[in-house]
Amino acid sequence: MELCAKGFATWEPHFNAAAVVRTLLALSSNSSSSPVQVKSAQRALVQIGTVNTLLFVTTITYDLVHSKSAAEKTAILKVISYFIYKVSASIEFRLTALLPFVHDVVYYKLSQTWFCCPCPALYPLLPKIVEGGVKALDPNVHQMRQAILKTATATLHDLVKFYPPVAFHGGAQRLAVGTMEGATVLYDLRTATRWHVIEGHVKPVTAVAFSPDGRNVVTCSFEEGTLKTWHPTAGLLGMITGSMNSNAASTKPIKTLPIKVEGDEFC
Repeated sequence: MELCAKGFATWEPHFNAAAVVRTLLALSSNSSSSPVQVKSAQRALVQIGTVNTLLFVTTITYDLVHSKSAAEKTAILKVISYFIYKVSASIEFRLTALLPFVHDVVYYKLSQTWFCCPCPALYPLLPKIVEGGVKALDPNVHQMRQAILKTATATLHDLVKFYPPVAFHGGAQRLAVGTMEGATVLYDLRTATRWHVIEGHVKPVTAVAFSPDGRNVVTCSFEEGTLKTWHPTAGLLGMITGSMNSNAASTKPIKTLPIKVEGDEFC
């Protein structure tokens, strides 16, 4: 496993790389594997993920959604968390802002917060990872959801902790992820469905946050130089279906603030 992972960049053109990833995933989830084998498989997967992040994420998220085994889903979620922690020691920047929320007449403060940028190659793939994690919690498959709920919650928490474009509100049970295209996708974790899409920016979304009551969402794009406050609502179709899977987009913020980045300061 170690040789395969360390030489992955050399060997990749000569074998089925996705099959190698799946073999390592199987070793990490096999109950007959020793703790040493499990850790070795996880380390190998992290090394492969660092070399070819797109292949790694595409393979594991596909298997996360389509696997019928709770053990396999749990193993994949643990590998995602392991990967996040192992690559989380790079760039940092400070985000300081005072954001007025119109409806709540409160100030939601993202102040002196150090955001960690673990793996730049992972940023474009965050929506895929988040969607895979949400779909794995399908309430229609109750037994599976209950079996993986604790691990899935921990993995989603890790994404929120390390990646500013991912945000969660416990009371509302909503998860949000910003995209490189400038949209922000909101999920309802109770139904494990896409609830709303905010088409807020024309540049990548740098950070996302919920208001304390979960009613409003703030999106920020450093490249665009704007910070916007939104009040997303599901509308009539959303209330009827419990999800917003098509044409669920809002384009009018309730507040827009210009921002400027100077060095490591945001003002």
